[in-house]
Amino acid sequence: MSGATTRCRAYPPTPWCAILARMLNACRWLGAWCVSLTLLAAAVPASGQELSEPTEAQFKLYEEGADAFQAGDYRKAVDLFEASLHLGKLNITYLNLGRSHFKLGECPEAARAYELARTAPAIAQPSPSAVRARVDQYVEDLATCPGLVTVRCAVPDELEEKLLIFVGDSGPHPCGAPPVSMAPGEVVVRATGGPKPLSKTVTVVAMEDVQVVFQADRASAEVKKSPIKPKGTIRRREGKVVLSQGGSDPTGLLLTVSVGTTVAGAFEDQVDGTALGADTTGSSSFTEASGFVIGGSVEYALVSFFSVGASAWYLPTVALQRSSGDTRVGANGDFAEFDLNAVARVQIPVNFYSLYLVGEGGLAAISPPSGADSAFDTPFLGLNYALGLGVVYATAPSLRIFFETRYQHLETSRTVSSDDSDLTQNLTGSRLLFTLGLILGG
Repeated sequence: MSGATTRCRAYPPTPWCAILARMLNACRWLGAWCVSLTLLAAAVPASGQELSEPTEAQFKLYEEGADAFQAGDYRKAVDLFEASLHLGKLNITYLNLGRSHFKLGECPEAARAYELARTAPAIAQPSPSAVRARVDQYVEDLATCPGLVTVRCAVPDELEEKLLIFVGDSGPHPCGAPPVSMAPGEVVVRATGGPKPLSKTVTVVAMEDVQVVFQADRASAEVKKSPIKPKGTIRRREGKVVLSQGGSDPTGLLLTVSVGTTVAGAFEDQVDGTALGADTTGSSSFTEASGFVIGGSVEYALVSFFSVGASAWYLPTVALQRSSGDTRVGANGDFAEFDLNAVARVQIPVNFYSLYLVGEGGLAAISPPSGADSAFDTPFLGLNYALGLGVVYATAPSLRIFFETRYQHLETSRTVSSDDSDLTQNLTGSRLLFTLGLILGG
């Protein structure tokens, strides 16, 4: 890291100097070649290639894409690299996008990304020449990609229905069947069922479509070759970059559901007024027994690591027990609680899992115990806020499990008025919650 910082400082100082240095660490997932790129980085870019300074958001998406690649989630890596490129073109991002496509078996898309990596604006380190050298090496790997064999039958309709097509060991196929994917090399294409068998040996080339045309009056076949076009085309929808084909199409919508328990709850009941004709001004302390909690949220990911939305929590039994030695009549009993909050969540990718911070705040309603005196059946209403820390593990691209610990604080009150009671009662408290749940979507 110190070497990266020294080289970075050799350039005119900019706010992005630290970002460029960090990007060397972000490429760790590419393996040992990153070390050689650091050593080969040139102080002056290649002639005609522009140097670019990534924005903070652009670099953040790049880092997340590198982490997804390292975790083996190549589809997510493609989406994140595409999103980073939407904010700004960089040669290193195109290079890694191409490698992600290659890992998915999407060779034409990889070839397109490699070509763009040659001409896109460059970062200072790794140097443009080092990135181009890596592009050349990765392009050589594309020679192992499969090609396609497409068979057409230029014969009368009644004969076309009888013909059976074999491509190597694959078949039989009808005339006009979808192209057959084959490894590079020679393959024999045969047509049977006609007046006489027809066959043609063709050479399958990586990422090329070999088109074989059988004709009824010929014992040979016409062979045409054409490159396979990428399936995915970049398009923009709601400010996000996705692939129209061959890739995931995230909507940004997240749904969470969770269950858990409350622990270490402590509450205080402050009363000012009269109850049943007696002065009840004062306060009482209570502890909360562990109880069940269920919750959920609907959130929208504004960017890949930050989402906002709304949440709801229900605690069917809030068991408040008067502290030892406190004989004052207060909020003793089993209550029920419902919270409705706004929520914001920030995720921090770490290899194959993510840490996240969550903050919530909103309304809280606590209903009195069943069987309470009619004068005291008014619910407590107020506000609450919560801060939580959790860990998320991705079991599938759109399904994650999480465990969370959070601290919650509540401040509620109610007014009781009857023939013999007139008081204001404030119930405040805090607790810890441990929850386990699922995140769907994203």
